[in-house]
Amino acid sequence: MIDAIEITIDLDGYTLTFDRSVTNYDAIEVKNGGSLKIEGNGTIKVIDGNCRGVVVNSASSAEITANIDVGAGNISNTGIRTSGNAQLTVVGNIISGTGGRGIDASSGSAKINVTGDITVADGSMGLYSNGAEIEFEGKIETGVNGYGVYSQGSSDVTIKGNINCSNSSRGIYAFGAAEVKVIGDITVGNSSDGIFRVDSAKITVTGDITVGNNSRGIYAEGTATNSVTVTGKIVCGTTCAGIQATGQSKVIFTGSINAGNGSDGIIARGDADVKATGNITLSNGIGVDAGGSDKCSVTVTGNISVGTGWGKGIFVYNGASVTVNGNITVNDTVSTYSRGIDADTNGAVTVTGNITVNGTNSRGVEAWEETVVTVNGNITVSGEGSYGIYFGGDTEITVDGKLNVSGTGSKYVVLWYDDDEDGVDIFFPPAKAVKSETKAGYMEYAHEDSNAVLWIKESSSGGLDTMMILLIAVVALVVIAAAAFFFLRK
Repeated sequence: MIDAIEITIDLDGYTLTFDRSVTNYDAIEVKNGGSLKIEGNGTIKVIDGNCRGVVVNSASSAEITANIDVGAGNISNTGIRTSGNAQLTVVGNIISGTGGRGIDASSGSAKINVTGDITVADGSMGLYSNGAEIEFEGKIETGVNGYGVYSQGSSDVTIKGNINCSNSSRGIYAFGAAEVKVIGDITVGNSSDGIFRVDSAKITVTGDITVGNNSRGIYAEGTATNSVTVTGKIVCGTTCAGIQATGQSKVIFTGSINAGNGSDGIIARGDADVKATGNITLSNGIGVDAGGSDKCSVTVTGNISVGTGWGKGIFVYNGASVTVNGNITVNDTVSTYSRGIDADTNGAVTVTGNITVNGTNSRGVEAWEETVVTVNGNITVSGEGSYGIYFGGDTEITVDGKLNVSGTGSKYVVLWYDDDEDGVDIFFPPAKAVKSETKAGYMEYAHEDSNAVLWIKESSSGGLDTMMILLIAVVALVVIAAAAFFFLRK
């Protein structure tokens, strides 16, 4: 114990071993304004469990240039623990065993600077902070059921390095008013979260996030104060969510999202606000799934692509709104009932690019129950039994581009309305549109017994294109016939 005095230990490359089964104390403790300096690039090693390698208490300080090893089969050991306004600098690696912590700054406003790696076993935390200011340069590795960084209170933690965690783990877990910054990549295993944010915590990551199966790249809940900001790509396994946000949380993401079968690119609930810049690519699943309230909002600046299985580019409902500044492609070659847009119950969608959907019984746009859908580009749908647009229930749809539909038994536009019995589908071929009296420059698809309406821009309507082609063909035939008659008379 170093009590109100200054001590310097030069390890000179050797290992200083503490056997807790004999001493029954923490290896080294500094308190009451004491000061410790360990030099010589050696190792502080602890044998047996449930103790700490170095403890630095309030008003005390330590400078350690050595490795700290409290692992080797030990249980519930901590490499370094601080309290109060302790000052700590470490140049070296920290190893802890099962159920332990590499660094435990669990109370007070300590200032900690570490250059080195932290490696902890199963059920452990690489770095735990509750109010401390920590600068860490190195990598953090945990076993199963681990936390790379666990931060709460008013902590301010900066990690300059990668975080790697095994299955059932969280790369970063932050809550309260904590702030965590990572300059590096985060990798976690199956059934894990790359980032888990609660309350008003602020998390900023410059690097990639890679998660295993049944996992989430980013999970955020809590208040709108502060946000999760990530610059890098998210790569997920199967049955995953690239980003999941709920409550009043805000997520700002710049990078691509790539996920395997049965995954969602972005899930938004409650009053969440998600802004993503980059492409979303899924093997199959849903590009954006948003539903919670009229304050729930997702904006994607990039393309959404769903690959070879069932999928939806956008699924929006319960008042949520989604904007995609890019194209949506759903290429369902093995399943049925895929959708470019599926909107329901007061949802709102705007797509500035094109929508392309392929698959049996697919729909370019399906919209119900007072939804508002706007597509600035073209909609192309192919596949047996497919519908270009299927809508009803006080919905308003505006298409500025062309609507193209192909496939056996396919339908151009289908309007459903309630006739007080079983409901009725009305099939509109392109030529059945009428010039809109309420929206200048658009052709209109509607029915007197329904409040739903579809507008397709007049110069882009598939119906107009077909009629124009037929008119040109008829004129050409008349001109040819007239010319032939004139020639024969000569």
